[in-house]
Amino acid sequence: MKTLDIEITYDLKELDMETYLVMDRRHEILEDGDYIRWVRRIVERDDLYIYHHAVEGTFNLVQMLWWEPRCCSEIVQLLGPPDRGGWLPASIIKARCKYGNDLIEEFQRDVRKQKQNRNEKLQLNEDTRKDLMVHHRLHGRPELATAIGTSSYVAPENRTDASNELASELARKARGRVVNLG
Repeated sequence: MKTLDIEITYDLKELDMETYLVMDRRHEILEDGDYIRWVRRIVERDDLYIYHHAVEGTFNLVQMLWWEPRCCSEIVQLLGPPDRGGWLPASIIKARCKYGNDLIEEFQRDVRKQKQNRNEKLQLNEDTRKDLMVHHRLHGRPELATAIGTSSYVAPENRTDASNELASELARKARGRVVNLG
């Protein structure tokens, strides 16, 4: 039996050329002007350029991946020629020019912060629940204290708009009525 000797190689340049834009004669990289120097300065990257598309007439901010052949990743289309007011605000540029690993770290930070906020709210709910249970026990309402202790209590400051509306509606309907908890 004959075996084939095949070697599979990973060519990053070839992959980028299949995935991103390979520039040809229609794509003219502009000389560095005030705008591109400003963009590079605010995002602290030197691999950014602006090209003009001869057929479409658009101006695009790109990250150059390879110079031979010219291959780039388009970041954002500008509003017009950069030397005639086609500048985008710094907030848009910063958001679009982040590296992938920076985006992942930012996302993970936000998730941790949300989890911490949720845990703080849960602790506040638990502390408020315990205070209410003590209050009702001291005022001779042990059944109500037990009901609060076994329910999924949410402190008023942590309630959603929908639950606040429901609580208001229940309070309005219960006004002037005798409520029997036993």
